[in-house]
Amino acid sequence: MTQPASKRLLTEASAASQAANPATPLGGALSATYAMANPVVASVVLDANGNRTSWTENGVACSATYDANESMLTLTVGGVTRTFTYDVNGNMTGAA
Repeated sequence: MTQPASKRLLTEASAASQAANPATPLGGALSATYAMANPVVASVVLDANGNRTSWTENGVACSATYDANESMLTLTVGGVTRTFTYDVNGNMTGAA
């Protein structure tokens, strides 16, 4: 399966960050800045599992938190936070 361009760019930026910072432990949080084809510039921080934990798009600050199963618990965009809940099987049961 081909990854969307944004995911490929993020993956490539993360790999480049790891290569440029060999002291960063594999699986540690990585940070990269990249420009996409449209006029969006994003600064991205990834957690140890590769989930985006903070980023900026079009000048808007965004952040997210995840549970141990890598399900998104919160998403904050421009100061507005949404929360997500899941059942024991990992299916989303609510968003507020």
